[in-house]
Amino acid sequence: MLKSKSHLVSAVAAGFIFFGMNAAYAASSDDYSGKVTVLNGHEVSLFGHSDLNPDCTKFGYSTITSVVRPAHGTIRMVHQKIFAVFGATNPRYQCNTKGGPGIRVYYRANKGYHGSDHAVFSVYSAYGRKGTATIDISVD
Repeated sequence: MLKSKSHLVSAVAAGFIFFGMNAAYAASSDDYSGKVTVLNGHEVSLFGHSDLNPDCTKFGYSTITSVVRPAHGTIRMVHQKIFAVFGATNPRYQCNTKGGPGIRVYYRANKGYHGSDHAVFSVYSAYGRKGTATIDISVD
C-alpha cells in the first residue's frame, strides 16, 4: 500500500524505513510517496534511509538508485548520521535520539527554475528488501 503526505514523512516497515521531515507512520509495503517545496537556490532533503541494528550500529548500507532523475535539478546522496523515527515498540526506538549511519538524498533546482519537478528512486536495503521512493517537488 502506497502512503503519501503533503510533506515528506517516514514510512516504517519491518526492517525497512524511509526518513523524511515529519513524524513516522506505519506502512504495509516498502513504497513511499512524498511532496516537498524548496526555494530556488536552496537544497532540500528528499528522504533518508538507514539499516540499523537495535543498538543503532550499522547493519549495512542500502543501495539507492535514481530511476527517474529530476528534469529541472540535481540530486546528491550522502552517507551521514540519520536520526530515525522508529515507533515506541520498535527495538530501535532509542536510535531516534542517538542517531546512526545512513544515506540522505538531497535535491537542488537548476538556477532560475520555478515550477514542478519529480524524482523516483529504488532503495535496496541491507536487509534484502526493495522499495520505491516517489517524490514530487515544487520549486518556488
